[in-house]
Amino acid sequence: MQQWKQSVELHKQQLIDALCTDTGRKWETVPEADLVASSVDRWCGIAKEFFITLTPKQSLIPFIQLQQHLVLFQLTGIISPWNFPLLLSLIDTIPALLAGCAVIVKPSEVTPRFIKVLQQTIDEVPALKQVLKYIEGDGTVGAALVDNCDLICFTGSTATGKKYMMQQAKK
Repeated sequence: MQQWKQSVELHKQQLIDALCTDTGRKWETVPEADLVASSVDRWCGIAKEFFITLTPKQSLIPFIQLQQHLVLFQLTGIISPWNFPLLLSLIDTIPALLAGCAVIVKPSEVTPRFIKVLQQTIDEVPALKQVLKYIEGDGTVGAALVDNCDLICFTGSTATGKKYMMQQAKK
């Protein structure tokens, strides 16, 4: 993740340019791009603490013991909105990767230009390239993710969220 952070920093201006083209905003876009590095650092710190093996704990009921078990979702699909396309695509992606999941991200088709630049940063980190992919597409691509992923993280409209929820419930 730290190697990826460095790659993103090297291509930050390209990311900003692509995001500005899509959103028409610079004032919000520069801080959005700046937050990538701090997000990686923050989640890496959280992951160090989270994945420490915890010893079983006694509950208030004498014969019941509490244990933590981590369950891996092999493939996580992230569907993110247009309004902060980079940042909102990463809020679920970074922790999923640190938890050991492979991740496919489908940002909004309204703001696709940053995908090419971000995928380039991913491709520069061989270990990350094997487990993270950004894809372009509309709602049909999102529906395909819902059908094929073990877990879906969705940020977007309520109407689309309901459709994906119903689709996932039928699995």
